[in-house]
Amino acid sequence: MPASPMKPNVHSSAGFERALRSCWSSVVFLGGLVSGAVFGATNAAVQVVAYLDSLDLDRSTFVGVLAMILVGISALRLAVAWGLGLFATGTGTAAGLLALSALAAVPGVVGVAAGQRLRRRLPERHVTAGAFLLLAVIGVKLLSDGVAGL
Repeated sequence: MPASPMKPNVHSSAGFERALRSCWSSVVFLGGLVSGAVFGATNAAVQVVAYLDSLDLDRSTFVGVLAMILVGISALRLAVAWGLGLFATGTGTAAGLLALSALAAVPGVVGVAAGQRLRRRLPERHVTAGAFLLLAVIGVKLLSDGVAGL
């Protein structure tokens, strides 16, 4: 039985692939639209990670480029916060708060260095599983904060 122009012949492999691609494109579009709206309103890092992942970079280059982008975004946020006077409070000076912020960043820098060493020693599947676990924990935290705020 020939396929009509409006209905692909899903019994042939080419027709099935076309139907699947059409359905999958719709799912990807809607998923991308929803995730873009949610994460675009909350955090730009997710889109940066997705873009870098689409470039098929090796793991070390991916991590290095992502780190540089996030450092740049953080520096920009710091400059904007400083320019808006967000570091000036009634109890402390802007320089004192900036020094406290720099001191608070030390554990993060140590964690990044330790993570780099650990990443080189662990099998790729363990690193991926750990990343997915951390993303799941972050997702649960975001959901619980959102529900608590309702």
